[in-house]
Amino acid sequence: MPELNTPEEIRDFLRLCLNPPGRAPRTPANLAQVMPDWLYGPLHEHAPHLAALRAETERLDEAAARAHRAHAAALARWIEGTETPSAPAGVVEEQTPVQLRWGLDDIQYGDDGTTIVMLSDEERRPYWLELEPDRAAALRADLAGPDSDEQLVPYHGEHGYPEGEEPTTALHD
Repeated sequence: MPELNTPEEIRDFLRLCLNPPGRAPRTPANLAQVMPDWLYGPLHEHAPHLAALRAETERLDEAAARAHRAHAAALARWIEGTETPSAPAGVVEEQTPVQLRWGLDDIQYGDDGTTIVMLSDEERRPYWLELEPDRAAALRADLAGPDSDEQLVPYHGEHGYPEGEEPTTALHD
């Protein structure tokens, strides 16, 4: 496995994947479809916005697969004559709620004590919020609420969190 510790090493490897020696070149869209899972870890470490976009793509793919299954099931019921429509076609239009990003891996912790929160706006465009250690601790305490047992853990600059007091829960837990 190649060394993929820096953005430059990852870019070089991905360029090689786009133009593999002795093979036809790939487009970035083709590469995204065939990229192995092990490559996403190093890539997302240096490009968290790509992690947010991949998660949104996977969410939308799953929603499309559910819609296809629902359509196929409704088609089968219609063919068999067992479907009972709840309203005439076109009268009721299904509305999909806006899905904001709140799920697994939406929080990343930096080596310098910063916390990166992955979010999306109402139009599902991804963005992230990078919080300094003290702001992240205050936000964690605010989200936990006044009745929570979770205490505010101060960050001690270059020395990090005190031994055994590192944050163990993400904001979405």
